[in-house]
Amino acid sequence: MGGVRGWRGVALGVVVGLGVGGGIAYAVTVIPPNSTDRYYACVSAAGVVRSGTMKLNVVPTSCPKASDVVHSWNAQGPQGLKGDTGPQGPAGPAAVLPTLRTVTLGPVGLPASGDYTYPGSVDVHDCQTVSVSTERTNNPPLAGVNLLQYGPGAAQPGDVIASGGGNGGGGATQTWNALDGFTYAPTPTIQVKLLGAGTNVLGTWLSCQTFGSYDLFASVDAVPTAHIVAGSPGVSVSASVVGTGVRYAVRFLRDVSACVYAVTPRSSNTTVLTTPTPGNPNGVDVTLTEADTVQLPTAFDLVVTC
Repeated sequence: MGGVRGWRGVALGVVVGLGVGGGIAYAVTVIPPNSTDRYYACVSAAGVVRSGTMKLNVVPTSCPKASDVVHSWNAQGPQGLKGDTGPQGPAGPAAVLPTLRTVTLGPVGLPASGDYTYPGSVDVHDCQTVSVSTERTNNPPLAGVNLLQYGPGAAQPGDVIASGGGNGGGGATQTWNALDGFTYAPTPTIQVKLLGAGTNVLGTWLSCQTFGSYDLFASVDAVPTAHIVAGSPGVSVSASVVGTGVRYAVRFLRDVSACVYAVTPRSSNTTVLTTPTPGNPNGVDVTLTEADTVQLPTAFDLVVTC
């Protein structure tokens, strides 16, 4: 028997027709190849594969004729040519970069001493961090700063929702970058209160930073009536019967009309329909329908990603 010769060729899976040196071999069925597989067969002097001699990963021990030579083929052929470049895909969404705005609060009629609440309010409905800075002519430094509930939606107007204590860095400028308790305000607008204010305060500024995305959530129970078990500050819910289901109107304190909603019902047989509330950018309507009952109140969790 002749020696084994390695040929660089392409072996086809399933039904293979091999031509060697111009000869046409018989068709043969083989299993789908792996990248490490090799085919072996006895090839005649005329270049024709001998019938019944092709083997996968097994070298024939003998060939029909002494003049036959065993050839091998790689199961995985050489790398093909690079294909044409595909069409340009659609443009992705524009990057949302952090934004920062600063509001000048005063001074406006500061007392010589004692606490002082700036009149008016500051819109912080989209703020994710808030900092307050003051500049003074001299010491003593302020004792701290409070952010107060204010305006429509304030459950307890004047209540402290966040605070910064200590000297805020000392020196002529005090800054409270991390106001304890502030994640986002439970009211769209707030007031700023200086603790230990005085006429030495030259100015006060509030800075609001928005990072471009944030999560709001509401965990809703439906028994005995729809109510919030846990959720973002200021979130509320009400329920009404709609056809064979129940619609839960969830309301947040900020615009969620362009956000993504994810609802997880507590029942496995529930169909969920979630839509922005028509005419109310702060609302999400969650309609739940049970497969085997009619108008059955169902608890659920709602996450809103903006």
